[in-house]
Amino acid sequence: MPQGYAFDSVDNLRVQDGTVALSGYSSVWWMLGDESTDDETFAYQEQLRLQTYLEQGGRLFVSGSEIAWDLINRAGPINDTAFATNYLKTGYTSDGASGNGYGFTGITGTAFAGQTGSFDNGTGGMFNVLTPDVLSPQGGAQAVLNYSAGGIAGIAYRGVFGSGTLSGAVVVLGFPFESITSAADRSALAGAITNALYSAAGVSDSLAY
Repeated sequence: MPQGYAFDSVDNLRVQDGTVALSGYSSVWWMLGDESTDDETFAYQEQLRLQTYLEQGGRLFVSGSEIAWDLINRAGPINDTAFATNYLKTGYTSDGASGNGYGFTGITGTAFAGQTGSFDNGTGGMFNVLTPDVLSPQGGAQAVLNYSAGGIAGIAYRGVFGSGTLSGAVVVLGFPFESITSAADRSALAGAITNALYSAAGVSDSLAY
């Protein structure tokens, strides 16, 4: 990573079956792209693993354009909504699409202040992000990024999760991090995400999915 941290990259199935233990990592970066209902953004076993990780003080970054829609808006299992609200700390407002623009801006007073950039509208060489989620903070989370034409693009939370006693953290983006068209903007945003997840330096290794 540009910030100088070591990381491992694994398939989500290795998380599901327990081959890779999340407890061995100081942070987990979970990239979902445009995965939606057909691909199941978070399988139940993945939710359980992440819930335990966060309750034990873990730090999680999640990005994707259909996460909140899949977990909350569609008629899925009841645990999906509970996972989104209580662990990802996000609600669902709408599908952003082009009406909210393909840009994002950091909100003043947060770790994301000064961040700007754009994600792919089909001309950036990645993939067209057709329906990014417009999010709403839940359970003590705060909005940290807005879309260029309105609506919340990112939320962050630091505190206790579920039945845990240790403080953890989560950052969620309503669009795919990897679809940001400028490498410099991606690097800058990665730094802001790291700052939001950690209150101090001294981070060791991370797990990227």
